[in-house]
Amino acid sequence: MDKWTSGDPESQNYYVTVTVTYDFHLYTPLMQGLVGDPIHMSVSVQMRTNY
Repeated sequence: MDKWTSGDPESQNYYVTVTVTYDFHLYTPLMQGLVGDPIHMSVSVQMRTNY
């Protein structure tokens, strides 16, 4: 946060990576047997701070 509020444009331009994970549990035993339980889902995004 100190880079973002510093006022220096050179130090405000850096990347932030956000990663989210979620374990999705299937309700039906048939689907659990076919694909497994839980299903691990993960997504990541990288953003620049000067937007």
